[in-house]
Amino acid sequence: MSNPDPQQSFTATLSIDNKPVVLYQRAIQQKLDDPQTSEELHNFYQRKLESGSTTNFLTFDEGLTPELFCFEYYDGVYIIKIQGSNGEFTDTVSMEGELRNWSVYEGDDPTHFRIKDNTGTVVKLDDTPFEGGYFLLYSGPQHRKVCTYGELPSFPVITDYPNRGGRLAIFNLNIIKRSTSNGH
Repeated sequence: MSNPDPQQSFTATLSIDNKPVVLYQRAIQQKLDDPQTSEELHNFYQRKLESGSTTNFLTFDEGLTPELFCFEYYDGVYIIKIQGSNGEFTDTVSMEGELRNWSVYEGDDPTHFRIKDNTGTVVKLDDTPFEGGYFLLYSGPQHRKVCTYGELPSFPVITDYPNRGGRLAIFNLNIIKRSTSNGH
């Protein structure tokens, strides 16, 4: 793959339903740390955390600092990277596994995303004033709709698997830096 186009690349935070997109484990930890969480729910969240089954998933929940994402533009598609604890953007956001959950991926075959506006038109950074705007994500060459489903006590899942039901994920974008050099 060629180098990312720095003029169309940017860093941003994301939210869905005015709730920041975060790592699933951070959302669980917040519930575990909340003294208002009932013992039953505390045990439920503790089992989820200990199972490791949600290690790399992304979700959205209120009261947390959003993750920082880098949208790198390559020939009509974006590869989305997430900022790691070291401050670098090395891992990508991908639809992984049999159920195609939105997760942090450490491999070298990332999911490609297209950003579409409310009319369904594929857009890039220069095409629209994204700031504070809403948009949709579509994954892969099949243009799969990115959706969300689930509710408490679990957390919403972000997926592009069409048979899981749910609703279209409408993302709000808060651009931190436009035109990133070398995509970061």
